[in-house]
Amino acid sequence: MTQRISFPRTTKILSLLLTLAVAASAAPASGADKLAPLSFLIGTWSADGVAGSTTFERALNNHMIVRKSWTEVPASGTKPASRHEDLIIIFPYGEHLRAAYYDSDGYVVGYELQTPRKNSVVLVSDRLQGVPRARLTYTLGANGVLAANLEMAPANNQEAFAPSMAWNSRRAAK
Repeated sequence: MTQRISFPRTTKILSLLLTLAVAASAAPASGADKLAPLSFLIGTWSADGVAGSTTFERALNNHMIVRKSWTEVPASGTKPASRHEDLIIIFPYGEHLRAAYYDSDGYVVGYELQTPRKNSVVLVSDRLQGVPRARLTYTLGANGVLAANLEMAPANNQEAFAPSMAWNSRRAAK
């Protein structure tokens, strides 16, 4: 005599198997820390010659890195002194690293990250029609100085990156 499985029980089993399969596919396959190449950034940094600070820290059970930054901008010509603040959230997205940037001027942009070599990361902003692009590179030198280089490309030639700003930062004393 063969045993028959009722339809409702079969549906429950299939539902459970499907749920487990979806959960397994969403989890990292190797358990590898995709943010590990960025660990050189973790800490608080002070830029040379300016009032301000940048902090990189792990967040949400080590699933992302959050960069908080502020700078006092001195008065210049007709512009009054001001304070610029920004926030970058770096996170794994599939096999890629992505970042979301927000600042106190209301600017928001997405970035794709590349880690071309040890202690270096390049953030390249997404292509959006009619919007200039940015490329920000952080490199930690053997001397412990974190070099940052910001390049900009015009909206009408989004691959023509040209130097915009550069600065060096040092770890703040604990």
